[in-house]
Amino acid sequence: MKNRKPWMAAILSTALLFSGALTLAPKAFADDDDYPVIERVKAPLDRQQYITDRLNKLITMTVAFSDKDYVDVQDALLNGQTLAQASSIDSSLLGEKLRAWIDQDLSSTLQNYSVTNEQLATLKSDLYNSIQVALSTPGYQVASVKGGFNYDTLMNTLMKQLENKAAAISDEDYVDVHDRVLKGSSLAEATLLDQSFLRDALVSPILQELDKAVAANLLTADEAAKLKDQANNSILSAVSLSNGMDVKKDSTYDTQAFINKHLASIFNDAFLITNTEDLEYDELKSAYKQGGSLTSLTATSADELASRILNLWSSDIHAVSDNLSAQEAAEFQQKVTDAIRAAVNAAGK
Repeated sequence: MKNRKPWMAAILSTALLFSGALTLAPKAFADDDDYPVIERVKAPLDRQQYITDRLNKLITMTVAFSDKDYVDVQDALLNGQTLAQASSIDSSLLGEKLRAWIDQDLSSTLQNYSVTNEQLATLKSDLYNSIQVALSTPGYQVASVKGGFNYDTLMNTLMKQLENKAAAISDEDYVDVHDRVLKGSSLAEATLLDQSFLRDALVSPILQELDKAVAANLLTADEAAKLKDQANNSILSAVSLSNGMDVKKDSTYDTQAFINKHLASIFNDAFLITNTEDLEYDELKSAYKQGGSLTSLTATSADELASRILNLWSSDIHAVSDNLSAQEAAEFQQKVTDAIRAAVNAAGK
């Protein structure tokens, strides 16, 4: 597997845990007794940390084995499906693929870390059992370490599906809701629902997950309360503010409004469309906030990122382009493309 974390040492000051250890030992040459030589010594493998890190990648690896997008798999899990159901892969086949991935990863890891045969057998058994639990548990989510509850991932998943979920809550067709939003209506107006009612319905799954996190000692009650307030405020803003565009009024203004709206999720979009099987969401986001560009953090060119993100935004782009002349549509798409390239090359914030 290609190592795509060269940025961590510089940005995150990676701990010794996964860097191995070096020690000085004397050379075995009589002529050079005064000169030490550096020999690599395998550091003991932190078994619990290894298990935690690999379980945190189970969903990402499942997505890599399937034909589905990460957000679709995560959304299916949040709606109570098992990992096998969410991926549409036979449970036995998915289990084989995940165990093979663990075996390969262990083989690579043990080139740098030491573990006894007994410890290795126990490690594999624990990981295999955890995989089986993930395959058969409805609504499976990774049991994160204390303070590691992934609120951002839950919110980002919800925000990406907001229009679909809002339309499902209302009696309106999604196409009608989407069209009204594009023309300038707020999501509450587009669904013909009271904004407080819509906010409560949309935020309810997030509040339930926060309660579960408190029960599992992943968050304190105070931490959960603050995140609940944040979630309520974020969803209320999302359903009450007009983010749409009436493309027939002012193409220049509408183009910039489209760009501003979509670039707000540029980090998450880049994470979703790149091969992130060896990248942790929280670590990547931390590095991005410290100034790393998306091109360097994902080891992907600006042109490639722009192409994939354009594809991710294609339905929204077409919705706008359909209301423009051929020349205006071409100019619109070029401006969006240029904005994406600039964004992925820019220092994170």
